[in-house]
Amino acid sequence: MKTLFKQHPFVSAVLIFIGEVLLAALSQVAAQKLLPNFNPAFIGVIVLTLATIGLVGALRWWREAGITWPSEWRNLNLLWLPAAVILLPPLVGGFKALSWGTVAFLTVAYILTGLNEELLWRGVVVNVLRPTGPWRAMFISALLFGLAHLTNILVRGNPAIIFAQALGAFCDGAGFAALRLRTNTIWPLIGLHFLHDLLLNTMR
Repeated sequence: MKTLFKQHPFVSAVLIFIGEVLLAALSQVAAQKLLPNFNPAFIGVIVLTLATIGLVGALRWWREAGITWPSEWRNLNLLWLPAAVILLPPLVGGFKALSWGTVAFLTVAYILTGLNEELLWRGVVVNVLRPTGPWRAMFISALLFGLAHLTNILVRGNPAIIFAQALGAFCDGAGFAALRLRTNTIWPLIGLHFLHDLLLNTMR
């Protein structure tokens, strides 16, 4: 597999995208049929997270995927602006009145989402695309990341909202890919991704 990644980075990235989309769709559809009392998107993110961890473990690509020690991190000052963009709106606008159970569920769901998406898209896919150059790696990984969000149509209904989400994912993906390449880590990105999703769904 590593040979395929090295010799055909673009094809490899597309194959990873197809695998992610198929697994997301199949796991959510199966959850709707087999586990009707559970949130299908939550079941889907559990399956995807386990699959991504399994892929990175099989490749032994932890460091290559950005699971690095703090001593290897660099340019962390670049994180201040995205952190401010993520944190300021909810602090200004306030939060919804949610039960502790709902907050706990959202916290677990978005930790898994942040871990899976950063490890796969900014870890594996960006690393696969590195031979094409940093700009192409950033753009192609972000494009595939945005397109992958279209599978949410299966469980969330409104296509207009899903397309807007896909566009937002593309923009976030481009910025996060750039940060991944500049900082040499995905740990802060997992945290920012988690906070972005959680605050977006708890703010007024």
